[in-house]
Amino acid sequence: MSERVATRVYVLAFVIGLIALAVTFWAMPAVCSIWLEGPSVKVDVERERLIIVILEVLVGGAIYAGLGAVLGYIWPKGGWRWGLWVSLPLIIFIAFYPIYIVRVLLLKPSEIFRFLIGTTPFTAPIVLACIGAGLLSKHTSKEGRVDKD
Repeated sequence: MSERVATRVYVLAFVIGLIALAVTFWAMPAVCSIWLEGPSVKVDVERERLIIVILEVLVGGAIYAGLGAVLGYIWPKGGWRWGLWVSLPLIIFIAFYPIYIVRVLLLKPSEIFRFLIGTTPFTAPIVLACIGAGLLSKHTSKEGRVDKD
């Protein structure tokens, strides 16, 4: 694969990651509101927050795992690292997220567990994107396909 093509592919993965970040942040509240506004669901605040976190992990994880898997299938040579490239906008977002969190933790040190639960929807998609890209790139490599230039 030539250097010029590789650069375009990495930029493409980053742009796809930006789109995925926007879709994820749009889809998560929509899915959560549909789930929680159902007539048969009556939960307390703590359980509601837990349900929201689980739904956010499932929605974000599915989006990022799918994108990582597609890139891993098309360009298997990159392997699991395509998951990182797709997740790069999310990683950048997380890098700036602690600026607010540090202030919160300094005010309320007992909130560490809530912080870890709260950041799971951001970190789980990164891991799942790498797993999806790695699995499909290995599957494609076993098929004997070669990378597209």
